[in-house]
Amino acid sequence: MLSIRWRCLRGVALALALLASACAPAGAPTPAATTIPSPPPAPPPTAAPATAAPAPTVLATPEPRRCRRSASGPTDLHFGAAEAFRNLPAAVQAGVSWDRIVFSWQYVQRTPQDWNAHHYFRDADLCGLLQAGVQVVGLLQDSPTWVRAEPGQGATSPPVGLRAPWDSPENAWARFVERMAADYRGQIDAWIIWNEPEFRPTDQGGLYVTWSGDAEDYYHLLKTAYLAAKASNPEAKVVFSATSYWIDRLNGREQFLKRVLDVAALDPDAPPNGFFFDAVALNLYWSPDDLWRIARETRAILASRGLDKPLWISETNAPPWDDPATPKARNGQRVTLQVQAAFVLQAYALGIAAGYERIGWHAMTDNDTSDELWGLARNDGTLRPAYTAYQVAARYLANAERVTFQPLQRAQWAWQSGGYYPNWQVYLVVFDRGTRRVSVLWNGDGQPLRVQLPRRGTSATVVDPSGREQPGEAQGDRWAIELPPASARGPADPPGYYFVGGEPRLLVEEGVPAGSPVEPPRLVAQPAPRP
Repeated sequence: MLSIRWRCLRGVALALALLASACAPAGAPTPAATTIPSPPPAPPPTAAPATAAPAPTVLATPEPRRCRRSASGPTDLHFGAAEAFRNLPAAVQAGVSWDRIVFSWQYVQRTPQDWNAHHYFRDADLCGLLQAGVQVVGLLQDSPTWVRAEPGQGATSPPVGLRAPWDSPENAWARFVERMAADYRGQIDAWIIWNEPEFRPTDQGGLYVTWSGDAEDYYHLLKTAYLAAKASNPEAKVVFSATSYWIDRLNGREQFLKRVLDVAALDPDAPPNGFFFDAVALNLYWSPDDLWRIARETRAILASRGLDKPLWISETNAPPWDDPATPKARNGQRVTLQVQAAFVLQAYALGIAAGYERIGWHAMTDNDTSDELWGLARNDGTLRPAYTAYQVAARYLANAERVTFQPLQRAQWAWQSGGYYPNWQVYLVVFDRGTRRVSVLWNGDGQPLRVQLPRRGTSATVVDPSGREQPGEAQGDRWAIELPPASARGPADPPGYYFVGGEPRLLVEEGVPAGSPVEPPRLVAQPAPRP
C-alpha cells in the first residue's frame, strides 16, 4: 500500500503545481504549468447578484486579426508542447505541431461588457503559431467575479445560470463559449473545458481546487459548452477536462470521468449527442508505464457507456533537479536531466503505441522557475537534453503507418502481478513507415543489457537521445544493441522497479519489406565478471 500511495503522491505533487498556476490571481507569480498570459488593464469588476446572471452585453471591438494555418508545418499531432509561442523558432525546429493556450474567463471578460480575448492572448502570437503551421488548442476555465454562484469560492465557482438552456440569455457561460468559438473559428477549433476539476477541498492539496462544483455541475458545464461551441462552429471539437487520475485513486473515488458519465446517463439527450464531448484529456507525469495502463482503464470507462472517444495527453513531463542554471532539491520524484531526456522518448513511444491521438509536453519554456523546471528550453533560450530527445522523437517516430508494442517479459514476476507495476524487462516499440522501421528499445532493469533483434532491413543505424548515430552491429541474422541501465527509482517502489527506464536506443532500419513481423527482443547472455 505504501508503494501505491507514493506513486499516487508522485502524480499529485505535479498536479498541485499545475493547479496552483491555473488559480493564481492576476499579478501573482504563476508556475509555467498552466500559465495564463498577462491580462490587459481593466476597470474593477462589478459583482452581480448571486441569484441571476446578467446577459453579457459586450462592447464593440475591432475585428480580430485573421490568420490561416500554414500547411507546411509539422503534421503529426502526437507532438505538442504547451505555450510553444514563448519560443516559437525552437518549437518548430523540435517538431511541435500543436500548442495549448489557457484562456481564463475571469480575465477575458472581467465585466459583462468586457471582451479582452484578443489582448489577453495577442493575435500576433496566435498568428505566429498558425503561420508556422502549429495548431492551437484552447483551454477554458475560471469564472469571473460577476457570474460566480458561490462568490466565496472565487474563480472555481460554477457560474450562475449554468442550468438554464444553452441559448438562454441567463446562461453566461454559454454566451462566453459561443463567442470564443465564433471569434476563433478556423484558428482555434478545439476547446478543453476546464483543467483537473476532480480535486476537492478536503484532498491533499485541496488549496489548489480549480472547480468547486460537483460532477453534476461539471456535466452541465460540459454540455453547455458543447452546444454553444457547435452552434458557433460546427467543426469545433470539445474535449472533456484533463484529469490527473491519481488524485481520485488516492482518495478512493471512482474516476471523475466515470462519475460525470453516470450523471450524463440520466439525461436522454446525452446518448444521441455522444455525451457532449469529442475527446478525453489526461495529465500524466513521471511514469511512461502509466500512459499505457491508464489508457486502457479510461477506454474501459468509456466503453461502459458504449463510447469510443479519442484520448489526449494534454500534459506530461518528468522535471529535473540537476539543471546547473537553476538547481532544485532532490525530493524523490525529480529526475536528472539525462533521465528526463530518456522519459521524452519513452513517453512518446509508449504513448503513441497506446493510441493517444495527441501528446502534449509541458512546457516549451520554463517561464517561472520557482516551482519546477518545466521547459524543453530555459528562459534564456538554451536547450535541455530533453529538447534534443523531443527532436529525435519527432524526427523518427512521426507519421508512422504501423506502431507495435512488443516488450520482453521477465521469466518471473519480481512483484505482485496485476497491480501498477508491469513485468516488462526490455521495452520495444516499433514504428513502420514505408520501408523504414524504427525500433525504440529501453531497459527496465538496473544493470546493462545486451539484446538482439532480427535483421529485417538492408542496413541499420543506432541513434541515442542526443541524436548521435552509429552503424548497427550485425551478428549473423540479427542486430545487437547495448541498453544502458535504468536508475530512476521511487523510495517506495518495489525492489527492481524503475519508474523511468534506461536511456533508449533507436534502431533505424532501411529496406524493410512491408508487413515484416515484429518479435520481442532477445536477451544475450552477458559474460561472467572476472574475479
